[in-house]
Amino acid sequence: MTRAARWIITIVASGCLGCAAAALSQLAPVAGQFGMAAGVTVAQSVSGDEEVKGDNAERCEDLAKATPGVEELRRNKDGEVQSRQWRLTEQDGNPIWLFVRTPESPNNGWEPRGALTKLSFNPPLTDMLVPDEPQFMAYVPSIAENSSESGQMAAMTGSFGAENGVFYWKGRAYSFALTKKLPCYKPEKEPH
Repeated sequence: MTRAARWIITIVASGCLGCAAAALSQLAPVAGQFGMAAGVTVAQSVSGDEEVKGDNAERCEDLAKATPGVEELRRNKDGEVQSRQWRLTEQDGNPIWLFVRTPESPNNGWEPRGALTKLSFNPPLTDMLVPDEPQFMAYVPSIAENSSESGQMAAMTGSFGAENGVFYWKGRAYSFALTKKLPCYKPEKEPH
């Protein structure tokens, strides 16, 4: 199945039929340009020294185009949850994962996030975090309100894996997936 077909199926499954119609009208004239009709794309690998073909390259390209929210989470032995936000950006012409530092955060970006445990996670977040074993959590709105959010959902499930649960923030439900590693691209090196 081509990337375009998976994207349209994701949009329709999310209940945004207007988004699906708009996407089809936008994709039709350019599908051949991007190899969607043939279902074959080529992308540079994370190591930068070889090319990756097929579904893996498509998955990584989709992630770069519609990156979900990403937090790295850890729980210490006392039960305190800490996190740092990650963004996919470009460095020297190549995609790279960078963690976001706030002016108050230490160089490594880790900050206490007790409020995370109050976001009505189902299943409970603290039950899913093993002490001193960080995990990456990708998250997107559970019900897409536009094609961008539909693309983020497809990128999350395609790159981070199946949904692990739901949490609620500012009146919206968010689906999340947990994984041990960031997919597709290298993360920046830890500061010493």
